Amino acid sequence: MQKAAFHAFYAIINLLLTKPENIMKNTSTRITFLLLLSFSTLIGYAQHSKNPFKKFIGEWTLKDDNWSQNWGGKDEHIKIPNHHTICRAINTDNSLLAVIDGAPPHGHIFWSYNPVKKEVDHLSSFGTSRAGVGKGTVNENGDVYLKIAFADEPEGTYRRYSYKWISENEYELKSVQYDANDKPTGFFYGGVFVRIK
Repeated sequence: MQKAAFHAFYAIINLLLTKPENIMKNTSTRITFLLLLSFSTLIGYAQHSKNPFKKFIGEWTLKDDNWSQNWGGKDEHIKIPNHHTICRAINTDNSLLAVIDGAPPHGHIFWSYNPVKKEVDHLSSFGTSRAGVGKGTVNENGDVYLKIAFADEPEGTYRRYSYKWISENEYELKSVQYDANDKPTGFFYGGVFVRIK
């Protein structure tokens, strides 16, 4: 799709340079030219954006609906159909808002990157009581690592999150809980997410 659009774009540019009178006579060609110019500008922005979270921008779902977790009993491998996450930059090159609106609990995650301290600030809210606050890092590959405390989990506990890229269209999320002495409690959850758009 991108290659075809770029070929058409360059064909129109060539026509504009060699026979500009033909472009000016044909309204549909002029409109196509403007649309392709806009499209190529957006593609260029996405490829050259300095947003450290740019790989997450798009729509996501769970791969094969698979989800693993342990909330205090035993390890479980379950299906969560209809998971849906939309990730968008807001209005800077240092932010990302993820809205989870598929299977409940619905919620949102906000990341803000501090380019001076090279830190990621995290705020999230799910359901009625799962509010998370934390900090972390993002590396050159776009992998994000966070330490987050949740309002609905025991005082002193926290979770280590990793968002690791498997490919351009697939990443693995894992959350592991630690106690106040920095020892894993055995509680975790996670899955692999694939791009829809």
